Amino acid sequence: MGTGGRFSTVSQNRVKMKDRIVVYVNDSKVAIYVGMQVRHALIACNESLYAAARNGEIAVTDESGFHIGLDGSLQEGARLYTKPIDP
Repeated sequence: MGTGGRFSTVSQNRVKMKDRIVVYVNDSKVAIYVGMQVRHALIACNESLYAAARNGEIAVTDESGFHIGLDGSLQEGARLYTKPIDP
């Protein structure tokens, strides 16, 4: 057996998953890594959006208007929108 053993061939033949996805925050295109959450998309778009969401100043919704938490998962093409929360 050559260097690397039998498992090296298996890992070399795996189909590589796309490592980034594109999502939209307030219609701005943002590229983030697969597995990142809403919080990461906000930070990648504008760190002040994340700070405002964390402080309860803005709400994050999807394109249908449903509220999404900062720990929410994302998929390719997801659209997030932020809006101020009335005091």
